[in-house]
Amino acid sequence: MAAHLRQVLAWRALAYAPNIDARDRAAVLWALGLLNSTPILDF
Repeated sequence: MAAHLRQVLAWRALAYAPNIDARDRAAVLWALGLLNSTPILDF
């Protein structure tokens, strides 16, 4: 379970990255969906 949490945190960090492009952000959101995680995005 710890590995799952680390992966979710890594993808969330990418979702918040200011220099990520739209295609990469879409991939991050897709990955979060597969990990059954809800991104907390406040753009």
